[in-house]
Amino acid sequence: MLPDHQLLENLYDQAISSIAITNSDIHDIRFEYVNPAFLKLTGYKEEEIIGKSPKMLQGELTKRDEIDRLKEACLKGENFKGENINYKKDGSTYWVEWVVSPIKDKNEKIVNFLSIQKDITKEKKLEEKLIQNTKLNTLYSISAGLTHELNTALTKLKGSSELLQLDIDTIDDEQKVKKLNKEIARLNKSMEDIVNITNSLHYLTNTSVKLEHQINIFDLLVESLNIYKEKIQRYTTCTINGHNAFDQINDVHFTEYYANIQKESIRHVFIIIIDNALDELMKTNDKNNNLFNIEITQNSYSMTIDFIDNAGGIIHSNITKIFDPFFKQKELGGLGIGLHVAKNIMKDNKGNIEAFSKPPYTTMRVTLPL
Repeated sequence: MLPDHQLLENLYDQAISSIAITNSDIHDIRFEYVNPAFLKLTGYKEEEIIGKSPKMLQGELTKRDEIDRLKEACLKGENFKGENINYKKDGSTYWVEWVVSPIKDKNEKIVNFLSIQKDITKEKKLEEKLIQNTKLNTLYSISAGLTHELNTALTKLKGSSELLQLDIDTIDDEQKVKKLNKEIARLNKSMEDIVNITNSLHYLTNTSVKLEHQINIFDLLVESLNIYKEKIQRYTTCTINGHNAFDQINDVHFTEYYANIQKESIRHVFIIIIDNALDELMKTNDKNNNLFNIEITQNSYSMTIDFIDNAGGIIHSNITKIFDPFFKQKELGGLGIGLHVAKNIMKDNKGNIEAFSKPPYTTMRVTLPL
């Protein structure tokens, strides 16, 4: 029969679960042993792990409160069970379920900590998908009545805003007019947000898409940009293929951009992208350096429209999430469904939408079939 320590070592080495043993110094935790399953999960080699701190597996998405809870349990010499996000050697993330236990000698002194870990990434993704579907089903059930009520309220608000603007124009006090116009602008921005939400709800629940033919994409872009003309001119410079978007360009080059699309749905995609870009550019408040460029290219099969802004870029961990329903980067406004709706619209139109980021630039790429 094998000695106890040899039996345990064989057990750990052959275990399916990831196993790690650290020293007992909470303030300077270091790996003393990891099994092959741990190395396979993390992508590291043994010599890259042993003697290193578990912090090497942590990153920006790692939940600090869970780390603090783990430390507290270790300090008390208690068992711990929790979940967190770890990082592999290649930078990719995975969800891990920990069970951490103190190892004590015959005098009840903690000499090591044993961590048994399980990769629960698939379970977490399934759980997230179920939550998203529940939220979407709730929206489906209420959207028809909700959009009607919101549009009715919006009509009244717009009327009141226009009347209020007429009254403001009669005031002689320049400072007061400036202050009131600022408040009117905020009111109009809020109404604009509500319009985008109601449109998104409409497209989210409207699965029937009727394709039209030979829609002029350049005209549709200019039409979409004109909705935000005042804001664009206040915060940035906007170009289409190097030309100012609001100049009267009678260039035959632009008349060649046609695609087989459903006009209103693609227009909504453009509006979602433009609105998101402007919200980010407004945060920089640097009109002289802000850029919002649109580049159109095409081949025999498809057309690509790149919307490029220099508002700072999107952090790497969010790039793959921005098209998920209810994912929000904005502090205020919106339901977090705009880009998810845009993704669905593009799919229905047999096209695609992708995001790329190389700070300070963000590119939203729309691909349309010809």
